[in-house]
Amino acid sequence: MCREGMLDEALEIFGILEEHHYVPDVDNYNTLILGFCKSQ
Repeated sequence: MCREGMLDEALEIFGILEEHHYVPDVDNYNTLILGFCKSQ
């Protein structure tokens, strides 16, 4: 999603996963950060 510019949707799903006790790893965070940086 981040690679396709769907940052809002990716962030929403990320939040839903955290609500269900999913623990994001470094790759998850890096993908989000990279997506936001590329959108600038």
